[in-house]
Amino acid sequence: MIANVIESNYLFVYAQGLPYNISVTMALPPDTDTPGFANEEKDKPMETRLISQSAGLFEPEKVANKIMLDALDGKFFSFIGFESFMLTTLCGGMAPSASLLDLVYEVLFLSVFKIVGQIYLKSFHRIIRKCMKEKDSMKKNE
Repeated sequence: MIANVIESNYLFVYAQGLPYNISVTMALPPDTDTPGFANEEKDKPMETRLISQSAGLFEPEKVANKIMLDALDGKFFSFIGFESFMLTTLCGGMAPSASLLDLVYEVLFLSVFKIVGQIYLKSFHRIIRKCMKEKDSMKKNE
């Protein structure tokens, strides 16, 4: 829900900037190997850590360069990696496509990504159930 509100605000700002040739780029960075991320990992629930690992960890220079290039190209979304591309395609809704080719990709992959997304969700649910069982087992042993 929060993501929808954020995207709606970006779409609003995007529409307001069009007459003035001002573009907006919504960056969807993956987990990035920074000191801040390492610090977050210390307190992150095990379920969240395991689910987040499915997308991998990216170098900060690659993430920054990709966001900068996408912003300079006037792309509405900036994403890195398969998972970000899939989520952008699935959740893009009324967001503008960067090009005709991007629009074709989005249309072609939408139904496939819906199936792949369900597989990811099943995997995430298994992780959550496994962690819950481990926590329950630890409580019983105390």
